[in-house]
Amino acid sequence: MTYAPPIQPMYPGGNKEQTQSWEDLLSILNQQYRNEFPILVPCRPAYPGILDVAAVDSLTGTEPNYVVNRSGNTALSATALSINTLRAVPWRCTTGWRISKVSFNVTVGGAAGSVGKLALYGCRDDLNGDWKPWSLLWSGDAFTTTGTGLKTTNATLELEPGRVYWWAYWCGTAAPTVNTVPVASVDTYAASGGGTGTTMVTVASTYAATFPTVFPTTGVTATSVPPAILLTFTRPSTVTGTKATIGWTVPYDDAFALRRAWLTKAGILPKNQSNNPSVVVNAYMARGGKKNLIGSFDSRNGGLGAAVPRRISDSDDIALTLQRGDVLLVETSQIGWPPTDVGDATVQFDIGVL
Repeated sequence: MTYAPPIQPMYPGGNKEQTQSWEDLLSILNQQYRNEFPILVPCRPAYPGILDVAAVDSLTGTEPNYVVNRSGNTALSATALSINTLRAVPWRCTTGWRISKVSFNVTVGGAAGSVGKLALYGCRDDLNGDWKPWSLLWSGDAFTTTGTGLKTTNATLELEPGRVYWWAYWCGTAAPTVNTVPVASVDTYAASGGGTGTTMVTVASTYAATFPTVFPTTGVTATSVPPAILLTFTRPSTVTGTKATIGWTVPYDDAFALRRAWLTKAGILPKNQSNNPSVVVNAYMARGGKKNLIGSFDSRNGGLGAAVPRRISDSDDIALTLQRGDVLLVETSQIGWPPTDVGDATVQFDIGVL
């Protein structure tokens, strides 16, 4: 908005001090921006956490087997778990590694007709605190369990770190004795009404050819030994994980303008070769559900100095007038393995006040 003075200063003949005062006031009033402030948005790692080393075992002696929901190094026990019962063991995924094998181990074979298998269920709504086992995500092979040894299904599962899942064991006809996790070593995620640690959720269910597509809602918590479900992980070489972080929602129409976006990292990030792990950071303004790219950084095209801001927007002032409900957000994509560290990086949006 441009303002005109109430009088027209003139030289000569006018009061020079008054004329200078009007010109100074015009200079202030005609600034493009009254003020400017930053919005800082941290880059969110797509792969938080690592595997709990206390959960790693080796039943074959040739490869490590991750034991679901075990928090201590106590030796596994062995139990003949009853037939026709679905047992779901909770597990919070803490790694972006690919699960390439899923197994259970039979220590004493069951009687004639003994069978067993595994499956994976998601939660009903773990992001909002509802951790009940719910939708069937994956089911393993059915095995005859009259003989001993690992019963393994090959898999290509890439689960989302930070989410809670449920591994289910089901056996029928005759119960084999399988490895189980001692109660004292179980890493619990819930508690029963009496405050006793919950090891799993169980429900009576006659063994069938396929797992239920939705875990029965009649399941109850149990405090007994759960089945030891064994996972084998493979480092992914091409996997890409992406996480978004919301920075600011604009409160008023036509009161602010987005000027520029910067990326700053505390530590050095060298340029990555095209075949090495890398990171992409995208800064967006979202309006009406549509994301508009403001700026981008790709470590395959260049690096970052330690604590050296890098402008990622196309110009120093893109002058994008913001509307109420517009959202500023950052998406971080970590490509390859091991993931490139971005936990110390921040995107700064500079906002002008109109």
